[in-house]
Parts: sequence; structure tokens; C-alpha cells
Amino acid sequence: MRVKNHLRSNGRLYITILITAVLTIFLVNIVQGVTGSGAEPGTEANPLVSKDYVDARIDELLRQIQAIQQGGNGGNALFQVVELSSGQQLIAGASTEIIVRSGTATAISGINGDGLSDLTTDDITKGNLVTGQVIPPNHLILVARDDGRGLKAVSDKVFLLVKGPYTIK
Repeated sequence: MRVKNHLRSNGRLYITILITAVLTIFLVNIVQGVTGSGAEPGTEANPLVSKDYVDARIDELLRQIQAIQQGGNGGNALFQVVELSSGQQLIAGASTEIIVRSGTATAISGINGDGLSDLTTDDITKGNLVTGQVIPPNHLILVARDDGRGLKAVSDKVFLLVKGPYTIK
């Protein structure tokens, strides 16, 4: 009886030691995988970098995050109220949305003659506004590319809602 108990307790001890050894080897492999496969710092596999390099990468990431939060490419996620005086031009960037709220404005085509997309109209013949055409009030206008498209204020004051990148000339 004593021999059986002794073998049982020793067997448990050996199994405990074996399990501990296997787990230790497993954990060492995981730690090496997480820390770059055990590559020595300063080698080609794990290079050292300067603080300036890390700061530049962080700044770049922050700019990209800000651009995404603002609607992409430095635009705005919300419509902004923009006021133009007669003769002023709003040149829009790619994917800019414009709504003429009051006043009269005419379309400006892109460098290839492509117009502004009137997303509000259901008339296919009126959906592409080219240079000189009056932009209907309260219609959602989309600028597809950053190629010089936009609008020109004709009346004394034109109020717009604009979402996306633009410049005023």
C-alpha cells in the first residue's frame, strides 16, 4: 500500500514538472515572437530609430487621423456656411458637396470641360452643370475631381453650404 501511494505521489510530481517545463518553453517562444523574434536591437531585423523619426511618424499619423475625422483630404465633416460676393469664385476639391442657399451662382467646369453633378435633379439632361449654367438653389451639387471645378457668384451676395475642401478666389 505504501509503495502504491509513493508511486502515485512521485507520478504526480513528475507530471507537474513535465507540464511546468512544457509551459515554460511555450511562454518563452511567445515572448520571443512578441519582441521581434528575439532579434538583437540595432540589427537590420530590429533597427534602432531616432526620436525625431518616431515623432515625424506620429505627426503623420495624427494628420491622417485628423483628415479622416474632417471628411478626408483636409475637408470638413459638416457643412460650413460660406458667403461669396459678386464675382468671387469657389473652387472645390474632389468630393466636395455644395448647396446654394440664396443668391445666384453659375457653374465652373473643370480643365477638361467636365461639369458639376446635380444630385437633386431627376432629369438626366440637367444633371451636369457646365460653365455659365445657373446652379439651382437648394440642389445638392457634387464635385467629382480636384480639377478646377466650382462656382462663381453672380448676385451681390451668395450664401452656400459647403462640405469638403475648397478655396475662394
